[in-house]
Amino acid sequence: MYKIVEAVEEKLIGFQNDLSIPVNVKLSYCQDSNVQSSGDVVISGKGEYISNITANGSIYFMQERSVARGGSLNAKNEIKCRIVGSTAGVATKLKVEKGGHIWIDEAYQNTVLLVGNREYVLDTPSRGVHAYLENSGDIIVDKLKL
Repeated sequence: MYKIVEAVEEKLIGFQNDLSIPVNVKLSYCQDSNVQSSGDVVISGKGEYISNITANGSIYFMQERSVARGGSLNAKNEIKCRIVGSTAGVATKLKVEKGGHIWIDEAYQNTVLLVGNREYVLDTPSRGVHAYLENSGDIIVDKLKL
């Protein structure tokens, strides 16, 4: 009887995770926060500081000079940022799943890019950053020096 109850509970947990409705989160600014969304996270204002943001879809920074400074951004599909890190080298981590893409207009040293299980750390300020996995599974980071 115990095994049957345990099996049913496991199935219920699986259904709860599979049946979540994607809900987008839109915010202007956050600091020292934890934000989670079953859909996309859209940041329309100044950006995020030392926050942990997780999206089951994508993360988008809409304002031209919005920043991601410190903390971590985790998305399933893609992350599109304007400015990541700072000249002081504040550690900021951006992660997408295996088939995802990371796009950054301007990134500073100590920015950590993770695509799937591959990691790349920027050592110089860069612009036009695009990180993704190629067919062989290696991480590719296209960038220009700032």
